[in-house]
Amino acid sequence: LAGVLCVHPTATIVEFGSGGGHLGLVLASLHPRAQFVLLEMDASAHAICQRRVAQLGLTNVETMCGDAHAFDHPFDVGIGLHCCGSLTDAVLAQCHRQGAAYVLCPCCYGHARPPVGPMGTDGPAAPSVTKGLADFTGKFLEYQRLILAAADFSSMSYRD
Repeated sequence: LAGVLCVHPTATIVEFGSGGGHLGLVLASLHPRAQFVLLEMDASAHAICQRRVAQLGLTNVETMCGDAHAFDHPFDVGIGLHCCGSLTDAVLAQCHRQGAAYVLCPCCYGHARPPVGPMGTDGPAAPSVTKGLADFTGKFLEYQRLILAAADFSSMSYRD
């Protein structure tokens, strides 16, 4: 992010899944020439973020309550810290559509949801998916679950 802001200090940065603004508000304070959009789907977290923006008097921050899939404003950089569930995919898709740089840290909660439809959408599964691909996907998800569970120490139990 610092590299982008050195070249383009007035960039528009969207924090997807901003919650109460912990990350975005610090970044906005450190980079007053950049414009920040803090997008959060949860109304109560969005309200907390709005209060914090007002308390800090930040004029380079706009908060929005909405779904990342429906976000349709131009931006230069997408960021997401602890992008739960399908939020990582939504942010990547938005950044790809915009041609935007991104910094993402998906969350790791010990399991993964397999894609239901084509390209991971929630639509009906593509009828052309072969058994070989389905077998590969199943094996991949099995390994992914093991990796995620190992990385999520809260879901592991250790014995002497």
